[in-house]
Amino acid sequence: MGSPLRVFLTSRPEPHYIHKVFTTPELQPHISIVSIQSFRTSVDRNIALLVRARHEEDEMSQAWCDADPSIISNLVTKADGLFIYARTVIDFILGDVSVLQERYTLLIQGGTAFGVAGLDELYRIVLESVFPSQEQYPQMKERLRRVLGYVATIQDPLLKRWRS
Repeated sequence: MGSPLRVFLTSRPEPHYIHKVFTTPELQPHISIVSIQSFRTSVDRNIALLVRARHEEDEMSQAWCDADPSIISNLVTKADGLFIYARTVIDFILGDVSVLQERYTLLIQGGTAFGVAGLDELYRIVLESVFPSQEQYPQMKERLRRVLGYVATIQDPLLKRWRS
């Protein structure tokens, strides 16, 4: 009779590693390996639900997403069954809702890598947006000028009321 103890291990999809370690003759009778990729339709549906739910947390993001239904399906395709990819993408896109489309375009046009291979590319895109190149400085300067202009415009009427 087997032990009532059950252990659940998860790993990035590295089939060669999993196969080598967990299919040794002494372990094979005691181990069942199930790949989440075997349930890909369900995985993709759950990733789509995650992406949709996160976009619904912000009104601007939801409107942007509703205007183009392909956004969610494109992000699900790029995730290639990996929740970590989808989660990182959503955190990146929603990190600054004022530039949703720009960030989305960066990700979609970033390349053809998907899944695990795409994680390296995704991290590069995210880091480059955090630490922009000098070519982006004029664009950033213009964005900062607009924001400061809005702040000055908003505060001016408040200052007039306060002084009266």
